[in-house]
Amino acid sequence: MYIHAGLFLMADHENEITGVIAHETGHIKGGHLARMKERLKNTQNAAMAGMALGVLAMFGGGDSAQAGMALMMGTSDIATKSLLSYSREEERMADEIGLQILDATDNSAQGFLGFMTKLNQQSKLLLGENISPYYMSHPLTQDRESYLEERMRKDSDLNKKLEKPSEQFQWVKAKITGYFLPSEIKGSYAKETDYKHYAQSFAYLRQKKYKEALKPIKYLLNKYPKNGYFHETYAQILFGAGEIKAAIKAYEKALIYTDQSPLIQLEYVSASLEDKNVNLDSLQTQLSILLMEDPSLIYAYQLLGIIYGKQKKPGLKAYALAEYNAAIQKKEEAKKQIYLAEKTLDKNSIEYLRLMDLKEALKKKDR
Repeated sequence: MYIHAGLFLMADHENEITGVIAHETGHIKGGHLARMKERLKNTQNAAMAGMALGVLAMFGGGDSAQAGMALMMGTSDIATKSLLSYSREEERMADEIGLQILDATDNSAQGFLGFMTKLNQQSKLLLGENISPYYMSHPLTQDRESYLEERMRKDSDLNKKLEKPSEQFQWVKAKITGYFLPSEIKGSYAKETDYKHYAQSFAYLRQKKYKEALKPIKYLLNKYPKNGYFHETYAQILFGAGEIKAAIKAYEKALIYTDQSPLIQLEYVSASLEDKNVNLDSLQTQLSILLMEDPSLIYAYQLLGIIYGKQKKPGLKAYALAEYNAAIQKKEEAKKQIYLAEKTLDKNSIEYLRLMDLKEALKKKDR
């Protein structure tokens, strides 16, 4: 499951995001994604068969040609409606499972209802009041909104009143707003709040206006000196401005106050590699430990590739880059790096054994 930044920008409360996640979990629990591939294949086959008949009829000329064109268009339309009719049933089921999840985890459904209301308003603005439900990938949100309201009337636990949005949610939304929609800051934050300062620092950082970005983040650091994420932002700004040593020190503070956040460790290593006097062995050990604890930190492999390159270790460099490219689905580049690594790696090393596992995994994907 992936969460788009736009979801945070659209949401006004973390409970809205909780509701969307519960709904998407309903799709997974209902097996909808697993069935979608097969259903799509069947729909495409039906459409192609109808279009083939239409093409043959068109060769007849005259009325047959017109009938053939109608058959081609009609078959495609029926196939689309058939696919979406399944989708509407599954969306309703995912809503119900999502409500059960919210109930079981002691969460209100108010946020999910509010989010559906927003979608309904947007669909009316974009598509008009009388859009056919057959041409929507989800059921009309008005129908879903009514269903949620009815369920919440019957279950008081789902209808619990929400508290105000958490500070954590508001910090995250401010960061995303500043980074992706800097033009919206003025409208989103009428008053000079701390959240507005945070948004402004990211807006300036994104625009590479490092001097301007320093003012709001320094204000926040003065007010919240033990907030590791403000130290991280400060480090990012310093790094962008080319103040490498100062950025590294800021990252070190960020790590202290975030309990050695793995993602900030990756940023720290990346910044440290710009320091000519850095201890490469220490960074290599740090990344290896990170990967042992969490193999999903794929950027660590890319950083290891850089470190091994600086250390003149071509076999290990190729191995690390093979892992990295395989993880980001660049199979051909991964195969190239596997070939290079095989020629120089010690065949008794753990990296060589992992390389062989990776090679076999890529072969299976090609079958």
